[in-house]
Amino acid sequence: MTDTLGDFTADLARWQAQVGERSDLLVQGFSQTLANEAISGGKFSPGTPIDTGFARANWDGGIGAIPANPPAGSPGAAVARVDEAVLRAQAGDLVYLSNTAPYIRRLEYGWSKQAPAGFIRLALAAGQQIADEVGAHIAGASGGPAG
Repeated sequence: MTDTLGDFTADLARWQAQVGERSDLLVQGFSQTLANEAISGGKFSPGTPIDTGFARANWDGGIGAIPANPPAGSPGAAVARVDEAVLRAQAGDLVYLSNTAPYIRRLEYGWSKQAPAGFIRLALAAGQQIADEVGAHIAGASGGPAG
């Protein structure tokens, strides 16, 4: 079994060296994309299954600590809350994505036919692809080499 976390940490260090002073943008872009994949779905994940909207509306983001108060509002408000949090992140920060829905674990492990293979694990499994795409976008936006 490989040291996935160690490999991922080494990759992050390599990407940080490649983007230099834009490392905050890398952390923000990666965190925002990963969160949006887990919440709303996209290229790598179907997103949080939605029936009443409660589970999808209960996502929140934090920097340095798990958010203390249960969120309120709609699924769209959840995305806005998470975006607001992660867009304050800087290189080296711990970025948290949390959900207070009491059945979120069951949803992740196949309780919903909308995401029988999960949604958080799928987004996390695409972490390297997401980081590569964000890094290429940042490098391309600055006129530097992409990838």
